[in-house]
Amino acid sequence: MAARVIPSDTQYGYIYVTTNLVDGACYLGQHKGAFNPKYLGSGKILKHAISKYGRDNFIVSEIISSETHELLDSFERMGIAFLRTMKCVPRVYNLASGGSGVCYVTITDEARRKMSQSHKGRKLPKITCERMAKARLGRNNPFFGRKHSEASKAKFRATMAAKRDGKEINIIRAASS
Repeated sequence: MAARVIPSDTQYGYIYVTTNLVDGACYLGQHKGAFNPKYLGSGKILKHAISKYGRDNFIVSEIISSETHELLDSFERMGIAFLRTMKCVPRVYNLASGGSGVCYVTITDEARRKMSQSHKGRKLPKITCERMAKARLGRNNPFFGRKHSEASKAKFRATMAAKRDGKEINIIRAASS
């Protein structure tokens, strides 16, 4: 299928299909900007397949480009539905039906408050805490290789002293003195 050429200054994005050359499975998606032949897609199952078969066993082709996000969503939904009906495509990697992925639900403030309350005081199993701690050791720690500044150390000292003495203290003022 020939791609419709849209001048790059008005192009929002494009629809592409990524094909597994080993088993013929496909993934159809949309991406912002001009066509990038190195971008294979972001689907969970697609990423797993890429790690299993290797990037060299996948090819990506631009299907169509569009000026609006809404058109891309529409084209993506139609394309995925079409791929799923084709007998010559053994498998479709897409989990969602397209058009911005899954349907997101807006969570109300009341629902957030209830979820927060239900998790208050919750204790995790000891084994879970140990695994979480182990996962943050060494290079996996986001602060690995960095040092606290003297100002930060002064704030820590002031906080610990206040907790020890049972006093309330203005941390910013204590750190600067």
